Amino acid sequence: MKKTLIAALVVLAATAGVIALTLGSSKRHASAEQVETEGTRSAILHGDGQKPYTSLISQRKVDAKVVQPLGPKAFAISRSGAFRPSGNARDFILSRIGASDAGDSTATFEIYLATLDCRNAGSPDEIQSAALLLAKSDQMSSLESSDQRLKECSSLLKDSALNVPGKWLLKAAQQGSVEAMLLYATDTQSAFGGSDAAIRNPEAVVEWKKDAASFLNTAASQGSVDALVALGRANTSGIIVEKNPTEAYAYYLAARKAMPSAFSEKLLDMYSEELSPAQQQAAIRRADEIYRNCCQ
Repeated sequence: MKKTLIAALVVLAATAGVIALTLGSSKRHASAEQVETEGTRSAILHGDGQKPYTSLISQRKVDAKVVQPLGPKAFAISRSGAFRPSGNARDFILSRIGASDAGDSTATFEIYLATLDCRNAGSPDEIQSAALLLAKSDQMSSLESSDQRLKECSSLLKDSALNVPGKWLLKAAQQGSVEAMLLYATDTQSAFGGSDAAIRNPEAVVEWKKDAASFLNTAASQGSVDALVALGRANTSGIIVEKNPTEAYAYYLAARKAMPSAFSEKLLDMYSEELSPAQQQAAIRRADEIYRNCCQ
């Protein structure tokens, strides 16, 4: 079963999503060195001959397998397949801790994915999702997969020191994982305990907003189109940052310029209709600035 970062991780986290950009299937996966589009052929390279996102790959801040190059600097994330290898989940995590402690943010993010997968294995939301599948065979396959994952997660679920998704998500984001920075703004359950915890500890929500905005801006400055979309949604909803329709539209325009399939013309028109002509022009100018800083 194929899963994209945006569609699947947000569902798996069972939270209110900030990011809504859906990327392609695994057929579009390739390392930065393997994919050359018309835009990237004429790209200005770093002094060492590398495009910016290849530096992120070499620094283990993003996995080459999930990078979709889009231009001189811009890239998107497309993750498909299982969130962890089959087998004992706790053993897998123990095999990645050494690399994580050495500063490998990709390894830390892999630990987060494993704990997140185990948190959701056999959950009511997962069972309900299986029931919504049209074909009985698909329902049975989904339920069998859930049951198998639950068995593989049994030892991890008993280990309170390891089975803490939020700990690994924050650590990966702080280490520079682009995927972790994107998901930190979305997986509020891991970040601060979700809506129930927000009532008991509003200070944690304030800290999350600050960190989430910082992470998204960092990811955007490194060329992440997913981060541009997330910042647009953040300015639309007013949850992470103060609501700003003009700024939101600017981020959407910049994202579409980097990745035309990110938004349809109809959807952009819908957002622009909420703005005055002066606000629209301001957003266009701001979008050019965002695009230059992010993606050129």
